[in-house]
Amino acid sequence: MLIGSVLGSALVNQPWTRRMRPARLPLAARQIGLTTVGLASGVLLTLDSIISTAAIAVPVVLAYLALTALNLVFITILMSRYRVDPVTAVLAVTPGGLAEVSAIALDKGADVGIVLSVHAVRLFSLVLVVLPILLLVLS
Repeated sequence: MLIGSVLGSALVNQPWTRRMRPARLPLAARQIGLTTVGLASGVLLTLDSIISTAAIAVPVVLAYLALTALNLVFITILMSRYRVDPVTAVLAVTPGGLAEVSAIALDKGADVGIVLSVHAVRLFSLVLVVLPILLLVLS
């Protein structure tokens, strides 16, 4: 749902003529949206989910460390090869929900287009490349 709304908003917000200007969502509307996303996520967090997560803490920490190392490589590539500013590079590879990361990018003054593009490429790569390979290997 989020990717569809992002793509739809991006299409509507394009300057199709010289007189069109990009729309900006008022700060209050952004804060209400982020609060709603936070509430929707927060109600899913229960004591049982925290306890079940504790049972797999070591593999999760190892995966997190590996992901951090990989993200540092991607940040370095984005900054050195593509001349992306540090804030945009960090947010582009930050794991998290599209809504949360794009909201942080807006607040921090990052290039939201680059952040959303890298997230979309990463998502589609996982779904269209990595998942089929895993299914072949594990089946």
